[in-house]
Amino acid sequence: MKAHPEGTALKRTAGGSRALAAAVAAGLGGLSLTASGILQSMQPPGCIAAECVGRTYRSAGPLESFLFLAGVLLIAGATLSFLALLPARMRVVRIAAATAAACMFFGVALMGSALYFAGLALVLVAVAAYIVMGVGLAVSRTLPAWAGVVLAVSSLLLLGANDQNERILFVVPFGLAWLALGTLLWSAEPAVTPRGHSSVKPI
Repeated sequence: MKAHPEGTALKRTAGGSRALAAAVAAGLGGLSLTASGILQSMQPPGCIAAECVGRTYRSAGPLESFLFLAGVLLIAGATLSFLALLPARMRVVRIAAATAAACMFFGVALMGSALYFAGLALVLVAVAAYIVMGVGLAVSRTLPAWAGVVLAVSSLLLLGANDQNERILFVVPFGLAWLALGTLLWSAEPAVTPRGHSSVKPI
């Protein structure tokens, strides 16, 4: 059996823990967001703009709201955890991941307040950042190329989502994409760079 220096073994263990944390957060976040979208789509439709004369908006119930918020928080956390696993040379992907996580978190928070449009703008920035992140992962092949493509395409679909009608289902592919990423991260082998930093070994 090949012996590893003590420092390297410890860093591999730390890298594996980060990958595991990212995998769990991504999987649970993806499932929560997917379930929220499906449950909301089963409710009576609401209205948009001029349609709302004499009608009411569709509001998410306590369960749907909890699942949605849990999904957003877990995916934002998974994004930051995944960022820590990426090698330093993937600067654009790392910046995109940090931007996506921050803008998604604060954007969703602001959309529930009087600063709705500011929150919406941040969410749009987050979507763009997730698209960049997906394209970067597909090009770098840190994970299988299809994973990056799925993340980019599912992020693009978020632009068509609307919680007032069946288009709420456009969040489902994004949730499933993170579920797939969580599965890949779970099985990914942590690698140690020449400088001793943990990253995800391409699979």
